[in-house]
Amino acid sequence: MTKTNELTLSDTAIGHIAKALQVSMLTGTDVVDNLRLMRFNLTENVLDPTEEYITNFDKNINDMLQEAIDYMNAVESGEIEIDYDDDDEDDDDYESGLDDDPVTDSKIDLAEVAKEEEIDVEDW
Repeated sequence: MTKTNELTLSDTAIGHIAKALQVSMLTGTDVVDNLRLMRFNLTENVLDPTEEYITNFDKNINDMLQEAIDYMNAVESGEIEIDYDDDDEDDDDYESGLDDDPVTDSKIDLAEVAKEEEIDVEDW
């Protein structure tokens, strides 16, 4: 049997793997793609992210944050208007106490559900 070197991840490497997972969840990207971008140096059987990788990763995060801030400022200033009502045909349903059932795609009576679950409708 061939002897292999056992490698470990540094705390910095583990932290960047966690950050890559968080970025993928926030952006809706595949975590595998984010992990493939990682680059490591090997020192005394410990894998540590390269300085270039850390610099690029931090720059990308800062760029995304700046884009989010710019977008938020544009919304607040009125440059961009957000349409929170993406489905105008359901407007009357809210007034009538009906809503779409996500499982059956049929209308459900919210008051009836509240009664069955013993929920005080006034608390809604």
